[in-house]
Amino acid sequence: MVELALVEGEIDRAVTLAEQTERDAHSGGDRVTEAAAQILKARALFLGRDFAGCAAILQQVRRAIDESHLSADVPRRWRIAHANLSRVLGRLDLAAGDLEARSDFGDTSKDFEYQVARLRLLLSQTHYDAAARVAENTLAFLQGGGNESACILVTALLSDAYGYAGQLAEARYAANAARSMLREHTAPQSRITALASAARWAEPPLVAAARLPSPEQ
Repeated sequence: MVELALVEGEIDRAVTLAEQTERDAHSGGDRVTEAAAQILKARALFLGRDFAGCAAILQQVRRAIDESHLSADVPRRWRIAHANLSRVLGRLDLAAGDLEARSDFGDTSKDFEYQVARLRLLLSQTHYDAAARVAENTLAFLQGGGNESACILVTALLSDAYGYAGQLAEARYAANAARSMLREHTAPQSRITALASAARWAEPPLVAAARLPSPEQ
């Protein structure tokens, strides 16, 4: 339910549900579920741009991981959330370190959350050619999976990678493709990213529309 609320952009509801799950898990002594709920709450605060609150929760979870040797996907989820926060705060080396912590990740080739975090970091690092390759590979395994919102998000980010690399025709094509896929049920973050890329690349003049992406995009 928390994940669904996050996808639908219902930040307050996601926080409330995460806190309830956290309390239930704590009372039952389930440290893994408690930590997972805290990470979901941190993600909700991140989307709501409460970066200080997000950082405080992630610091608390890090202590729990170290002290209780938590596993069961908790370290992976923490790494991705912390990488996204570090990227937005301009701490790109820290974000890269999180995503390079191979002991906390399994097969990342089909890990959508990991690949999007990596893609956004590469864009922030101005590694546009590498970002385009990551986006293209991510789209390849998303195709046919039925997650249109995910495809829209990655296609929009691909348009930014093309555009900032100087491939303006490709950027326009990808931005138009992302915008054309928008539906009433498209997840808010995918919609925002698609509309932002369209504003940059889909309408002429392309060069005049170009600007550096904001950290949360």
